[in-house]
Amino acid sequence: MKIKDELETLTTTQAILARALGMTVPRINAMIKEGIVKRDPADAHGGVLIFESLRNYFSKNAVNEGDADFNKERAMHERAKRKLAELKLQKALGNVYDAKLVERVIIEDLVKLRTRLLTIPSKIAPTLEGKSKGEIDLFLTREIEETLSELSQYDPAMYMSEDVENDESESV
Repeated sequence: MKIKDELETLTTTQAILARALGMTVPRINAMIKEGIVKRDPADAHGGVLIFESLRNYFSKNAVNEGDADFNKERAMHERAKRKLAELKLQKALGNVYDAKLVERVIIEDLVKLRTRLLTIPSKIAPTLEGKSKGEIDLFLTREIEETLSELSQYDPAMYMSEDVENDESESV
């Protein structure tokens, strides 16, 4: 089909425009009321101006997509802020611990354990001299259990980071 008239005056029916845009005729009517789709004033059958209607439709959608991207980004930002606030609250309540802090505390505990275990032989060697195998076994077992018991005292404050402790002392 060859277009002989000017593009600004080219018209079509609402049904054809709806089909071309993948919409329904009632949606086209709503867009006419919104001022997006323009009717041809010279067409008594209610034809719509193709060029102006499509220009309005696509320019409005470009603006809306920009708004949608901005709103989507804002929602993602707010979600991230909420998650950080929830994490900070859980940390303050002692339900969540910082991984680096836990690692540091565990390393400190393992160093203490190693040190304590290495002192056992020199500590009990003099008392084991001349003892039977069963008595030596009993002494060693008791000493190891005592050392492990001392080191097993759990203190949640060890896992609290300084910033959480400072926040708690400021709020009291």
